[in-house]
Amino acid sequence: MKGKKFDAAEKHFMEKEARLKKQINSLEARNSELRAALVEKTSENNSLSTKNAELEDWIERLLIYTELNREDIKRICQEDKRKGENINMVLHLMSRFI
Repeated sequence: MKGKKFDAAEKHFMEKEARLKKQINSLEARNSELRAALVEKTSENNSLSTKNAELEDWIERLLIYTELNREDIKRICQEDKRKGENINMVLHLMSRFI
């Protein structure tokens, strides 16, 4: 009699263990999916934050330009263009060392 009870309990335990392992695997797969989605959304958020900062910079410059005369606007645009060229040159030089 003890042998049958033990076999039944062992069978029940093994079935329960199999169900739990299946559930764990399912949850781990879902966790991996969510982590991948999080990485993607984080990257997208960083990209959008960068774009937002660029647009805010443009807005600030446009607000400044509205208060300037034509010559001042030309001068500031040339200065901004030189700054951009300098930044690109520095980034190019940095990329050689990375």
